[in-house]
Amino acid sequence: MKRGTGPFANACGQTLGYSAYANRVYLADRREAPFTIDEIDLASHLGIGLIQISRTKCSEVRSSPFYKPMTKLHFALLERLRLGRCQLCSSLFEIGDAKRFSKVSRDISDALATSRGFIFGNQEVAQRKKKLGVQAIRTFGTDERRFICSQCVSRVFGQLNGQA
Repeated sequence: MKRGTGPFANACGQTLGYSAYANRVYLADRREAPFTIDEIDLASHLGIGLIQISRTKCSEVRSSPFYKPMTKLHFALLERLRLGRCQLCSSLFEIGDAKRFSKVSRDISDALATSRGFIFGNQEVAQRKKKLGVQAIRTFGTDERRFICSQCVSRVFGQLNGQA
C-alpha cells in the first residue's frame, strides 16, 4: 500500500511492475478524499486497479485487468505465500505454514497415509536446463519443484494403491 504522500504516477508505475508476478494488480491508497479524475485516468491508462482505504471502509474504485504474469516469478510469489499449484487439477493449495513445506510430503506413500500434498522435483527439466547452461542443477530448485494436492494424491494414487 502506498500512502498518499508520494507522487501518484510513481506509485502507479511501481504497481504496474507487479503484473510480472500476479494476475491482477492494485494500488491501495489510504485517503479520505476520493481519487481525482486525472488519477483514475492514469490508472486506467496504465491498466492497474485502484482501492481507496478510508478510516471506515475499503472500496474498489477501479478493477484491475487480468494479466499473464511471468511463470517463474508467479510461482516464486505463490511459494512465498506458502501456496503450490497442483500439477493435475491446477488448483492452489497450502504447502506449508511456519515451516516452508510442512503440509506436503516428499514420499507418495506418506502423502497418502497422512492426507497431505506431494512435492517432487522434475529432474528431467533440471537436466535439460543444465545441458543448455540455463541453470545449475538443483533437484528442488524453484523451477523444478512440482506439487500435487492431497485430493489428487488420494484420488489418483489411492486408486493405484487400492485405497480410493
